[in-house]
Amino acid sequence: MKSLLNLLYVFVVFFIFFSSCKKVEPESIIGKWNIQRDSTYAGIGSNNHSVIYSGQPGDYFNFASDGHIYSRENSMLDL
Repeated sequence: MKSLLNLLYVFVVFFIFFSSCKKVEPESIIGKWNIQRDSTYAGIGSNNHSVIYSGQPGDYFNFASDGHIYSRENSMLDL
């Protein structure tokens, strides 16, 4: 019985160590993302306030693989 319990412990330790040693690749944000809500701040000093834009159909952020970000918000293109 004791050898069976030792074998079970070895199996559990083996499973814990080898299942947790996975290489995780970073997720990529490259691609076109639709805008649902965009927030920023506008103003200076005590006049600084939060501005929230609710996305319209066709609004997007496009993260290119060359490091550029292209966006369209409220029918205005930013290249």
